[in-house]
Amino acid sequence: FRDYALPFLETARSAGIALHLDQTPEAVAGRLSTVGYAYLPFPDGVSIKRSSLMAAMLNGVITLAPYGDLTDDWIRSFVAGVIICARPCASSGS
Repeated sequence: FRDYALPFLETARSAGIALHLDQTPEAVAGRLSTVGYAYLPFPDGVSIKRSSLMAAMLNGVITLAPYGDLTDDWIRSFVAGVIICARPCASSGS
């Protein structure tokens, strides 16, 4: 897990994102209750198997995440879908 997670942790820290790791469920719920929105960039899309999605939804957090093959319709009604681009995305505007 460490080898997989390390690049993500370094990218977040270099961007000035505060990381709160190894928190108790109560601490996570407390923190979530104070935020306006959450961005959950799961590479395979958001689904019921994501406990962080369930925690965000239970705490009333507006959630942005990419959809995937396992994203149920009921989740789509609660989560704003986003597109993750490996490179800068082409603009769809004029």
